[in-house]
Amino acid sequence: VDLWKKVCQGRIPRGKRWFFSTFCGISSAEFDEIQGEQLGENFPIGNLLDGTSKAYDVVALLLALHDPGDTGQGLFPFDQAHLRLNGADHYFFVQPQ
Repeated sequence: VDLWKKVCQGRIPRGKRWFFSTFCGISSAEFDEIQGEQLGENFPIGNLLDGTSKAYDVVALLLALHDPGDTGQGLFPFDQAHLRLNGADHYFFVQPQ
């Protein structure tokens, strides 16, 4: 629910359509039908959460919300995973096999 509020406040680099698709299992057409872009942070989003997220979604979300300048976060080795490509920062957390 806090993530929904951050999406509504523009603090997450994804939009409401992404949130509905990812966490509520609502298609793009359904999102348009309910006028999802008009819903605000006080909308009772908890009623629509359907548990469709996978275990790896949590990790992906943690990575997406990471602030590379935050040296206190030791969950992932960002310094080792960093790659700058075409002016954008990317982080690859894979192990050679």
